[in-house]
Amino acid sequence: LAITRLGKNPLFILLLITWLIWRRRWRAIGVIGVLIIAIACTDLLTGKVAKRFWQRPRPARVDESVRAVESPGHSFSFPSAHASNWFAGARVLSALVPEGCFAFYILAVLVAYSRIYLGVHYPTDVIAGAISGYLISSLLLWLLMRIPHTHATLEKIKKNTA
Repeated sequence: LAITRLGKNPLFILLLITWLIWRRRWRAIGVIGVLIIAIACTDLLTGKVAKRFWQRPRPARVDESVRAVESPGHSFSFPSAHASNWFAGARVLSALVPEGCFAFYILAVLVAYSRIYLGVHYPTDVIAGAISGYLISSLLLWLLMRIPHTHATLEKIKKNTA
C-alpha cells in the first residue's frame, strides 16, 4: 500500500526534488518542469479521457471473490493512471538523469505491480497504462526537442553531473 501511494507522499516528493536539485543544481527546475508536464499529460489522457472512453469496471466491482485491499472507488479501471504516470515519470527522468534509469523503472514497475496486488486493476490495465505513459512522455520529449533552444537546454540538463 505504501508503494502505491508513494506519488502522493509529500516526503517522497520533497526527497525527489532535493535529490534533483543536489544532482542538477539550478537545472533541476527544468527536469521538474518537464516531469510535471509529462505527468499532467498522461494523467489527463489516461485518468480522464481513456477511462471514460473504455469504462471498464474495477476487478472488485465485477468479481465478488476479488478482495481489494483499498477501496476501488467508483472510477474505472482501464488503463491504470498510476502505471501511466509512473512510467511517464521514469521515461522523463531517465532521459534527463540517465544514471538513475534503472531505479526509476524499478520504482515504476513496483507501483504498477502494487495496483494488481491491491486488487484495483487487472494486469492489462497496468500494461496499457505503462505503455501509454511511456509513449506519451516519449512524444512530449520529442516535441520539446523540436522547440528552438529547448534541445540545447535539455542536453545541458542531461550532461550536468556536478
